[in-house]
Amino acid sequence: MATREGDHGRAPADAIHVRGVGSKHGSDLYDLFALAAGYDAQGRLGGELSEAPHDLGRLVADVVRKEILHQPERAVRQMTASAEVDLDRDQVVGVLEELVVELR
Repeated sequence: MATREGDHGRAPADAIHVRGVGSKHGSDLYDLFALAAGYDAQGRLGGELSEAPHDLGRLVADVVRKEILHQPERAVRQMTASAEVDLDRDQVVGVLEELVVELR
């Protein structure tokens, strides 16, 4: 794709297919869950995020608590719709509660 000078290779806004805010949000939540469920099986993700600069671990923990743990049914619905997979509410909550504990 040809780009204009100074646009750093970004596609023009009208060329980008933008998903709805709800599906993007659900997709982001699912990505976080999948990362925690897969990568954090050894407990490394929490440690890595806790040591990250700019208080990233605390920010991730806050998002997990607010967007998933405080309203798990809604979060799982959004994640399921975006990921097109069936998710178990208890598994999602268990994995992400464990991550939040590791982020303290």
